[in-house]
Amino acid sequence: MISAYEMFCEAKPSGDPFRPRRAVFLDRDGTLIEDVGYIRDPDLVRLMPGVAEGLGAMRSAGFSLVVVSNQAGLPRGRFTDAEFRAVHERFMALMAAAKVRLDACYYCPYHPDGPVAAYRGLSGARKPRPGMLWWAAWRCGVFLPGSWMIGDRWDDVRAGVAAGVRTIKLPDTTDRRAQPEGLKADFFADNLAAAATIVSDRMGSSRPI
Repeated sequence: MISAYEMFCEAKPSGDPFRPRRAVFLDRDGTLIEDVGYIRDPDLVRLMPGVAEGLGAMRSAGFSLVVVSNQAGLPRGRFTDAEFRAVHERFMALMAAAKVRLDACYYCPYHPDGPVAAYRGLSGARKPRPGMLWWAAWRCGVFLPGSWMIGDRWDDVRAGVAAGVRTIKLPDTTDRRAQPEGLKADFFADNLAAAATIVSDRMGSSRPI
């Protein structure tokens, strides 16, 4: 069973409380890897265009890289715990092959309407709630006003806004839901490499506290 805040890799907290980390929070499916639906086959895990370049640029700029991903396929019974872990291992292997080090990966396996009882329920970790971002900030010493959320869905943007980070919206190739009224992303980008340029160009600024 996967817990709400299970970490598959995690950075050590910053040693200097007066110099906290800045982080880029990243959705996984549709942002880092191709969104092929409820992915259960590791052979279908493929990096999106611009991912290796973009992650490398943000890492070089001094940002921690933290994955925050809903995994509704677990509560909906679309894949098993073992299949989920195999997909994650393939994802991490692709990151290693691209010479990218992630500081942490957080997954939320809960959904209020899932038929799998172990994962059925409301959770503050599930985006658009900001729980995974808050947890990562506490665990890894992240300075949220200087951080970013990048994702392809409006739930990613909403979670970023709720956590107090700046947001970049990528194209959503599968959902195509309309922009929710009153919700705005700070920036839009065609892919992660373009998003990294936006982040790097604004290194000296933070969201007002």
